[in-house]
Amino acid sequence: MSRFDGKVAIVTGAGAGIGKSTARLLAREGAAVLLADRDLKSGEAAAAEITAAGGKAAAFEVDVSDPHGCREMVERAESVFGGVDIVHANAGIDGPNTLFHEHDDAIIEAVTKVNFLGAIYTCRAAIPALKARAGGCIVMTSSRVSLQVPATMSVYAAAKAGLNKLTESLALEYGPYNIRVNAVAPGVTLTEFWFVLFERRPELRPYYEALTPLGRWGTPDDMAKAVAFLASDDAAFITGVTLLVDGGLNLRQADLAYQGALKELGRW
Repeated sequence: MSRFDGKVAIVTGAGAGIGKSTARLLAREGAAVLLADRDLKSGEAAAAEITAAGGKAAAFEVDVSDPHGCREMVERAESVFGGVDIVHANAGIDGPNTLFHEHDDAIIEAVTKVNFLGAIYTCRAAIPALKARAGGCIVMTSSRVSLQVPATMSVYAAAKAGLNKLTESLALEYGPYNIRVNAVAPGVTLTEFWFVLFERRPELRPYYEALTPLGRWGTPDDMAKAVAFLASDDAAFITGVTLLVDGGLNLRQADLAYQGALKELGRW
């Protein structure tokens, strides 16, 4: 018996990257999955891959920054698959790597609306459906920078840090309803964004490989496995946790910062 037999999952941002890998893994282990993405074509393509492999999947077009769209998303999962048991609030966009005062209004609004409000609206829409099933689980996609922010990523990091606190608050509030709420905080992960960036800055790939104690980049499948663990009964007594999945990268960067500070003080 697979871990998610008879379960229904919603995965946002499921057309590519971590969301797509999570949807495939949940489906492979028995879940019926609604792949929600603002790019309907990519969601449909990912859903078609799942169904071709023998899984149950459907695609839904949604902008998670629209609360009405999030409610419709949950209603679609209920109408197509009969309910909701698992929600991976994964949809997000990258923020600029720039000084705080250089963030323009459009960037601040987009990063905040999608990365933070999008998760709020997704969870608010889903919780009544989870309660109707006598429990379930939510897994947010946060980021390693929510736990150790680099300079020049202030708005993005703040939005992701907000998810960590939202995770804790919802875990406390809805634990009595048998709803668990956790988050994963990915490190550098080989998604489509990075492959595009490598074309301009190829030095980043070996740089982060060397900086990560495990000696490699994370993959979307690495993150999907962490999400699936938190969504499964293997994590039945885990709630309110932000799980750092970064191969030790934050440890190394903290150590380098400490060494740098000691050198500046003449103590290294």
